[in-house]
Amino acid sequence: MAAGSAAKGALHLINWGKKIIPATADEIAEFGPNAARVKGLLRLVPDVSSDAHRLSSQARQAYLQTPKGKFSGVDLEKYVNTFGDEKRLQQMEQAMFAGDSWLPSVNDAVGAESISDIIIPRAGTDKFMDMIRPLATGRRFDMTVPNAPEGFTNIARSFGERGLVQSPKDIELARRVSMLPPDMQQVYFNLLGENTDPAQLLQALRLMGQ
Repeated sequence: MAAGSAAKGALHLINWGKKIIPATADEIAEFGPNAARVKGLLRLVPDVSSDAHRLSSQARQAYLQTPKGKFSGVDLEKYVNTFGDEKRLQQMEQAMFAGDSWLPSVNDAVGAESISDIIIPRAGTDKFMDMIRPLATGRRFDMTVPNAPEGFTNIARSFGERGLVQSPKDIELARRVSMLPPDMQQVYFNLLGENTDPAQLLQALRLMGQ
């Protein structure tokens, strides 16, 4: 029961579309029991901007540089081979093929959605989120752009190039930095060093400006 509740909760953490359309029997046979969410993600991918894809890839690389990422990486086949069967492996691969993407962040997310009922109870919600978070980060960027200040995109790009983007919360931080006056933005990036916490630095600058 606990595992089932965790799986159900995790599936609501990432919203790939305004409405999840139920899967047909053929789609379930092709992509597995989570075909509806796989479909929702696949519908989203063609509309993801080039900046969002770049940030997704940078978020994935940043995660793989962390101790957790170096240790466990992103190995979907390990979970389906250990806890699933040949049929689920085939369904996962078909879902990834349907994504028709050379981008690892897309493949990771589609594959993870396909076998989320295996990953979450066996490896935990955190591992599922590790696999989906990079693409979700790019989606957060695209959702933020329409109502963000003019400098937001350049700041998000700078964060990504500096390896400071791992999750949607880092995109939100970029938006908050873009709301600073231009001179304070310059001060922010002048002070942003390798061992500086980006969120704490923003908080410190805001306190100084009061």
